[in-house]
Amino acid sequence: MRIGRHFGQCVASIPGCGAIAHRCRAYAEGFKKSRELHPSRHRAFALPFHQPYSAFRPRAKGRQCCVSHPSPVPVFVHIHYPDLIPELVASLSILPGEIHLYATFSPQVSRGSMEPLRACARESHVLPCENRGRDIRPFLASLAEYASEIRSRNYLCGLKLHTKKSPHLTCGDAWRQYLFSELCENASECLDAFAGSPRVGLIGPKGHLLRQELHAAANEKTLLHASQALLDSPHAYRRSKTFVAGSMFWFRVEPLVDLATQAMNRLGGLFEDEKGQYDGTAAHAFERFFGVWISVANLTVQDTNGNQTPWKGIHLC
Repeated sequence: MRIGRHFGQCVASIPGCGAIAHRCRAYAEGFKKSRELHPSRHRAFALPFHQPYSAFRPRAKGRQCCVSHPSPVPVFVHIHYPDLIPELVASLSILPGEIHLYATFSPQVSRGSMEPLRACARESHVLPCENRGRDIRPFLASLAEYASEIRSRNYLCGLKLHTKKSPHLTCGDAWRQYLFSELCENASECLDAFAGSPRVGLIGPKGHLLRQELHAAANEKTLLHASQALLDSPHAYRRSKTFVAGSMFWFRVEPLVDLATQAMNRLGGLFEDEKGQYDGTAAHAFERFFGVWISVANLTVQDTNGNQTPWKGIHLC
């Protein structure tokens, strides 16, 4: 099927199709890179979201986690849009047990605006970050900065969230609300999954496991570089079949602390300044590299339903 050059604009005009348009624009931007890296597949596009738009609408309020977990849960959040802090606080309030907060914030965010977020945690750490690497570099920086303390706490698993606004998407707010609710409302099940199996490494929101090989083209150069620097093999990233779209997930703490300390030491300068890029940045590459690192550690990537099979995508050729 051939795509007209205005396909993305046409799709974006359909209510609820902003996420599809986003990926169309992203892959159009990376089209030349993809053609150079994969001449035999240069006309292949893959659209990631197999769920209907209704899946990204917020769930009905009032659902609470019913299982109590005595150990504090480390929650890593990045604040770029301070107006979303109340929404984030409301989501964190339904987590079972106590939380230890590790928050990072962009330069335009005042430290004072973080107080409502800090108030919902038993303990909190706040780290200012440059506006580079979206939510990914701040997450790695926080893990690396507090690595000694995090290890001494013997946390089993943690939660990564960020104030995702996606202003270029018609369903950006609904998408964020879905990610928050899916991860926070299923917290007890996720905690039980980590406690019940030492092989669980990463848990993403339902419907957000994507096939690595279909969504790596624009990021392959950085993936090759990261694989060589951190795994001593430029093609090690191909061992991973899956990554979590949206970069919000539950994770086993120890492997990602190891990744963060090495990445910040060796690749901290790799992350670009923010210019509104759709794809092809170091942040996009590391969104995929989390799955690589987990797979190399012989751990699994799954969603909140326990599914480990990625969606195959839609090919428009």
